[in-house]
Amino acid sequence: MRTRLTSRVPTLIMFIALATITVFVGCANSHQSDTSVQPSVRDGGAKYVFLFIGDGMAIPQVHATELYRNAVRLRDAEVRQPGSDRLVMTQLPVHGMCTTYSANHQTTDSAAAGTALATGHKTNSGMISVTPDERPLVTIAQLAKANGKKVGVITDVPVNHATPAAFYAHQKSRGQLHEIAMQIPGSCVDFLAGSSLGGAEGPQGNAIDAAKEAGFRHVTSREELLACRPGDRVLSITPEMTFVTDRKPDAISLAELTRTAINLLDSPRGFFIMVEGGRIDWAGHANEPKSIVDEVQAFDDAIAEAVDFYRRHPGETLIVVTSDHETGGMSMATNGRQSASGMADLAKQQKTYGRFNSDIFEPWKAEQHWNSVEDNIPAELKQRVSEVFGLDWDSLGQGQMELLEMAYDRSMGGDAAGAPLYGKRPAFPVAISRVLSERAGISWTTFGHSPVTVPVFAGGASAYRFGGALDNTDIPRRLAQAMRLEMPQQSAGTVTVTAAEY
Repeated sequence: MRTRLTSRVPTLIMFIALATITVFVGCANSHQSDTSVQPSVRDGGAKYVFLFIGDGMAIPQVHATELYRNAVRLRDAEVRQPGSDRLVMTQLPVHGMCTTYSANHQTTDSAAAGTALATGHKTNSGMISVTPDERPLVTIAQLAKANGKKVGVITDVPVNHATPAAFYAHQKSRGQLHEIAMQIPGSCVDFLAGSSLGGAEGPQGNAIDAAKEAGFRHVTSREELLACRPGDRVLSITPEMTFVTDRKPDAISLAELTRTAINLLDSPRGFFIMVEGGRIDWAGHANEPKSIVDEVQAFDDAIAEAVDFYRRHPGETLIVVTSDHETGGMSMATNGRQSASGMADLAKQQKTYGRFNSDIFEPWKAEQHWNSVEDNIPAELKQRVSEVFGLDWDSLGQGQMELLEMAYDRSMGGDAAGAPLYGKRPAFPVAISRVLSERAGISWTTFGHSPVTVPVFAGGASAYRFGGALDNTDIPRRLAQAMRLEMPQQSAGTVTVTAAEY
């Protein structure tokens, strides 16, 4: 009798555990869901791993995009009611929160945060995958490569910018763009894509020429990119990847680059692909809500490509989405004059305020005469603002009109005294963005970064590892565990790894 009871206990425990897991999965998908991604209970063995980093993205940026999607949809249907349209990332079943501080600052920068996400180690702000005493750190991309996986690093900003660089380079300063670029030829990356390569030419030579000599195929257009084949090492530089708000409709997107990387990197040992939505951060620095929602949506479209791949390989694919830090101190609340249609009205904006400033306002200023603060905003300029931003001047509150008039005077008079309010940016375009934000129910506390926690969303093989309270150094270590690898506990210049076979 004792033998029978003992033999049944493991079976009973397993049944209870599986039942518990089934309940968890069911609860996770009881809300609106189009992804059908499950938090697999398979412990390890993730053959295909996606890490998505929304630079500067925290919950306010995500939620604002979902509110915007709902507002535009209901406006088009001539319906007005509260609600949100879920993004792909928030429909992933496992959710967590992540701290982001660096080794020497509570509020991190992208270099130190990228290093933590790439290596599992804290470093000082500004440093790229080295310890504070400048010893190189092994990255999760290097670890994956050493295990026979193909590696992709994708961004919509320069490929040697802080976040992407942290996965393949090692430098004491993120500002060493030439030195970072010159590490590309000998790096672990098989597919590297972004909008530009800063500092390509320098004392060590030309980084693009060196990459070609190392076997990279340098492409600058969709046609050249589509001509690439599995097995090619690719360096893709596509300058048309500007802000989505300013971008031509046929420009290469983050989603297209993700899809291309999947096709080129699929191999018997699988791949590791890091995709950064870098312009979310830039839009946050600008405090520009329309750019935020456009960039988050473009980032989410890239995540959708990974979800499509997951459906073909559900037992072997892991998708993790997180951020390096929040930018802008964005909040979904304002004490100002909010418009009932303010969130949907963001869709009327045709250019970023930066493009408005360079294309319209600066040339306009050069042709105009301004005498004193008694000169109000001319009707002609108001018309141009309405055309670009969809701003209805008659609906503005007194405080909003005063803000615009004051910013106009500062811009026309060249007065820099208002720098804290405008972050040393062009006052009048920034004030327009401030008014649009206020009307959409959005406020900002800084033009820089903030120390708030950032979200983590995950689905697929070993996704359960990414729920709950995390630090950014936990992310690569748990990615390694999902791939049956182990991140080195100490810094090292080379990678030696023993891994289980798939």
